[in-house]
Amino acid sequence: FEPAADCSSPQQLGPQLHCAATEPLRQELLAAGSSSGDVFFWDERLPGAAACVVAAHGADVWHAAFCQTGYGSFFTCSSDGALLAWHDDADGAPSPSRTLLQYELPVNSFDVSAEHGALVVASDAEELAVLDLRA
Repeated sequence: FEPAADCSSPQQLGPQLHCAATEPLRQELLAAGSSSGDVFFWDERLPGAAACVVAAHGADVWHAAFCQTGYGSFFTCSSDGALLAWHDDADGAPSPSRTLLQYELPVNSFDVSAEHGALVVASDAEELAVLDLRA
């Protein structure tokens, strides 16, 4: 491995990926959140295919997870303070469909459990939020 001649600036490398997730029932589907606020999706059954890029957040995406619930099948959180639920649109492309939480401070992490119907969220607001996904 030889680095590029001038790779001293991260801007030349594009957005940094902060998190990655695979779909539990379809391991060939991969999603990654980035420093640009975009979420990238790949189908590993299609080698060499371009990623589907969705502009989802206004800042770094810190966490992403697949989980089948009534609120969505994919979730992301960001420095923009949002926790988003996603669905596939009519064309089958992933799309943010609902803002579940919106804080003024960053949302750093979450854990979702379809089995227990709950989503626990941690933020820079120094609080934990528990959302009931069974509603």
